[in-house]
Amino acid sequence: MKQTKNKMIDSAIILFADKGVQATSIRDITEACGLSKGAFYNHFPTKESLLTHIIEDHINVFQSEVQRTLTISNPQERLKQQIFVQFDYIQQHQELFIILNREKYSWFNEDIENYFNEIDKQILNLFQESIQAVHSECTLQQTYSLSFILNSQIVSYTLLLLDGNEMDLNLMVTSLLNLIKDIKDGMISRNESGPLPLGWLQETIGINETENSKMSFEEIFQQVYEQIIQMDDATNKSQWIEALKCLQRENGQITSNSFVLKSILSSLLKEPELKSVYTSLTRLLTEVEKKRRTAE
Repeated sequence: MKQTKNKMIDSAIILFADKGVQATSIRDITEACGLSKGAFYNHFPTKESLLTHIIEDHINVFQSEVQRTLTISNPQERLKQQIFVQFDYIQQHQELFIILNREKYSWFNEDIENYFNEIDKQILNLFQESIQAVHSECTLQQTYSLSFILNSQIVSYTLLLLDGNEMDLNLMVTSLLNLIKDIKDGMISRNESGPLPLGWLQETIGINETENSKMSFEEIFQQVYEQIIQMDDATNKSQWIEALKCLQRENGQITSNSFVLKSILSSLLKEPELKSVYTSLTRLLTEVEKKRRTAE
């Protein structure tokens, strides 16, 4: 059954990328993979439901790949890998992204639009956290502006990849990291907040400059602790709480025990059930790194 379903999915991706969703019939899909229409309907009621399944399945895999970068303790390397993972996934699944780019204006309904808007927001937040860790001298508004610029550049490079251009992924990543650093230096030297208005950030992303940008290690820790306490069904809840208590004790010796702190946080970031607090855990890693650099 799974093999049959996968054959239909693989054939549909090729046809959708080549002909478009509207021009591809269910008969086209079944003939391409040598199956009957009955076999198709055993798995999907419509070709649109098949496309939705393809999108959601790939997005879940893509998000898992990106989430794995959160275990990287070095902020610069973490940001580098977050950019590389996106380009690498796009390059490996070009047909899927050709479909997404083509159909987003003609086929996607409101639910799909909202789904992708939420993913865009997650990526923006992900980049912001990493940029803040690398460039801790920046304000929250500056880091979101840099995150927005970075994401826009990735979209532009993606269009070049989908147009059949061969590009060196490592060179693209390095160029983008240098670009972000140069823009950051310019912002700070001119005392600019960046192009994104704070009002837009508060309304769209739901952030508050004064409440969120200056949270201390202890405040972020308490936020994570309270979130884990509320996870009634979590399998390893007691172990996580013990790890957090150890983290709290070691924080008093943060300069000498930064390796211990990073190890604890990295182990928590590997727990799938803690996905909802990955962002806060990453912020704790950022605070550890900032305190260590300040002490050196």
